[in-house]
Amino acid sequence: MSLISTFQHFNALTLPPARWQLHVGSYKKSLIFLLFLFSPWISLYGVEQIKVPLGCSWGDDQARLDELIHAGGLTMVSSETIPATQKKVVTVRGVIGAALKQNIFVFQKEELTEIEYQYGNANWDEKKHQEFFDNFRRMFENKYGLGTQLTKTTPPQTDSSGVTTSISGYEWEQSFCILDLFYYTAERSNQHYRLISVHYKMP
Repeated sequence: MSLISTFQHFNALTLPPARWQLHVGSYKKSLIFLLFLFSPWISLYGVEQIKVPLGCSWGDDQARLDELIHAGGLTMVSSETIPATQKKVVTVRGVIGAALKQNIFVFQKEELTEIEYQYGNANWDEKKHQEFFDNFRRMFENKYGLGTQLTKTTPPQTDSSGVTTSISGYEWEQSFCILDLFYYTAERSNQHYRLISVHYKMP
């Protein structure tokens, strides 16, 4: 079995919920309270609003996505419903962006609730992917302030099949939109799987 198929669960939409409900409980609540308390001062320092990308809005239906695909000359790769969550997941390719592999749109009860950008380049080594991830993090910090570090696997973990994995993640949360940034790696012998995920979610 290839490394890619072995690590399909790294896709942000198929990760078990426990992997996403990371240990930031009380700290995160305190951070949200402080952001609310000092929001008038924060705005003075130019913190931008996180916006839903591609001109979309939370609550858009499938017809709105079809319009976007047609107008942009994009390609719908797949559309499936996840029985356990009743979420509809649509994968699209063709959106312009350096090293952008595909976009994933998630609908809950026929309403758009998530958009994910997945990045990676088979010709990049680990250092190049790390730099790409760090550039995203710095850009988001300049726009939205310091993010909450959700997880960092240090040192990387190796399972019984000899696959070594690691994950790093940050989150920026506002009242209208949540932005997550993750970097996944998986290696075994000379096989490598690396994915950088920029994930916009409805609160």
